[in-house]
Amino acid sequence: MKRILLFNNDAWTTWKHRRGIIRFLEQNGLEVIVLAGEEKKYSSFLHSNFNFIPITNMNTTGINPFEERKLYKEVASVYHKVRPDIVMHYTMKPNIYGGMICGKMGIPYISTINGLGRTFLKKGISSRIMISLLKKGLKNAEKVFFQNNDDLQLFESIGVLSSHKAVRVKGSGVNLNEWDGHMTFRPPTERHFLFAARLIPEKGVMEFIEIAKLLKPLYPKSVFRIVGPVVDSRITVSLLRTYDQQGLISFGGETDDMKTEFSHCDVVVLPTYYREGIPKVLIEALASGKPIITTDFTGARETIDSGKNGILIAPQNIHDLREAVEKVNSLDSSILAEMGRNSRILAEKEFDENMVYEKYLQTIRSIACS
Repeated sequence: MKRILLFNNDAWTTWKHRRGIIRFLEQNGLEVIVLAGEEKKYSSFLHSNFNFIPITNMNTTGINPFEERKLYKEVASVYHKVRPDIVMHYTMKPNIYGGMICGKMGIPYISTINGLGRTFLKKGISSRIMISLLKKGLKNAEKVFFQNNDDLQLFESIGVLSSHKAVRVKGSGVNLNEWDGHMTFRPPTERHFLFAARLIPEKGVMEFIEIAKLLKPLYPKSVFRIVGPVVDSRITVSLLRTYDQQGLISFGGETDDMKTEFSHCDVVVLPTYYREGIPKVLIEALASGKPIITTDFTGARETIDSGKNGILIAPQNIHDLREAVEKVNSLDSSILAEMGRNSRILAEKEFDENMVYEKYLQTIRSIACS
């Protein structure tokens, strides 16, 4: 039995976005050991369900060289102890440090670029340093999986890797059986709009709040719902609760019950300008049969099929966002239902997680046979 080590930066995203592929690989006869940053709630979930090793020195946004050296040493000690046959890396630090360690130890590995975050939003010294580190981390990768075309084209253009190593997948995929298309919609001017994401400014949460301020007085029966963990000091729980108490938004905080959130909403809105693979919430919205309003931006744009299932807007553009929300709020329910059906069709055609997982399994088997 081949031993796979899967290294992701934190327990939260590992549980939310990687548990499907971990189970898939185990069901296909592979031993999987999970390595991720310690986090109390989700680490306990991982301990209960998988062979999990927590990393104690992981700070996903930290840049202190002394702390990063401790992280590198901790990860290297795990690799030496586990001695995996193949390693799968997700997110920046695992791709960089894990790749460098595998290169030194001669362990074959697969990297996944599931977004580039804030670092590549602006050109500067930070992005130049990151490019240099990524070149080192990806140098010896057997294959590098990309979740959107923009990141793949960027990496090829700046010489981070050659095209023969690249594999394209549609995000992390979605379990179509877990999400039911809910095709009942409220009447015009009474629609419920859902924003669901980690609450950082680059996801567009402040733009969503601005729209709520502008439109709630005009459409008092419409609801502007926000759910997600507050993980950025630029946004506070007290601010969101204040807007909730004023009746501008409905704030639900962090939730593990997205099925209920999708079933209660009419439209999913994500005015993101955060550089990620393909937003998981949008893929789940497709599977749930929801029309989408999102930005013509890396990753997010791939969830809109020529306007058939939603509306693309310019990033950080309040005028575009308001126009899109008002348009969707005025549509006949039958048109909204058709958009919802098109979302579900797109999910079935392009975002089935089994198609994503099979590509990883084929790559692992190819490496194992070589």
